Amino acid sequence: KSNMRPCQSSKPQIRGTYFSVALVKKNTNFSWLNLKGKKSCHTGVGRTAGWNIPVGLIANRTGNCDMSKFFSQSCAPGSDVDSNLCQLCVGNPENRLEKTKCLPNDKEAYYGYAGAFRCLVETGDVAFVKHTTALENTDGKNTANWAKNLKSEDYELLCPDGSRAPLSEYKTCHLAEVPAHAVVTRPERRNDVVRIISNQQELYGRGKFEPDIFQMFGSKTGRDLLFKDSTLCLTEIAE
Repeated sequence: KSNMRPCQSSKPQIRGTYFSVALVKKNTNFSWLNLKGKKSCHTGVGRTAGWNIPVGLIANRTGNCDMSKFFSQSCAPGSDVDSNLCQLCVGNPENRLEKTKCLPNDKEAYYGYAGAFRCLVETGDVAFVKHTTALENTDGKNTANWAKNLKSEDYELLCPDGSRAPLSEYKTCHLAEVPAHAVVTRPERRNDVVRIISNQQELYGRGKFEPDIFQMFGSKTGRDLLFKDSTLCLTEIAE
């Protein structure tokens, strides 16, 4: 039995949860109910919004948990590189000689939330991400070459009932509502960990005193290096 306990959770939104969504381009015409044979983009195998939730829902509906037989091609970082679950993955586009294709880290360009969205932009039919992903990477918010000209109005959500909805309607059109990620520690260290993290957040959190020295919720190189880059703050979980 584990002796670890959650002590603080990250807040991507004020409510302390986020929504797992199926994101698509607006100029397509399929639905959640006829995804079979489409090209899918996942944040990574074993990750909540990008894998566990959509795979679980599809398996419950179809009786098939083998996504390599459900989707025609995918990028699901962490899969067997020779399977069709890695066919859409590209590795590091700036160094094709590196054997990084389908690795579950930022050496794979399509890894993580932004990576799965990039996969959708460049080659996929549907991306399984969180509800803020499209908004964080469109309308000039992401200045990378692949994202700088993207418009949020060109994307929408697939709803489980077979309909579609604008990005703004994620509260009623989502696959699941998910608790925010948590910092986990031993019970006897809990108070110390909460105190230290809270103090550091006051210095290096969003809008705090020392953003030029260090940023807890931003990655200057790579993505999501310490906490998710979209984290607003950490909040204490009641014992």
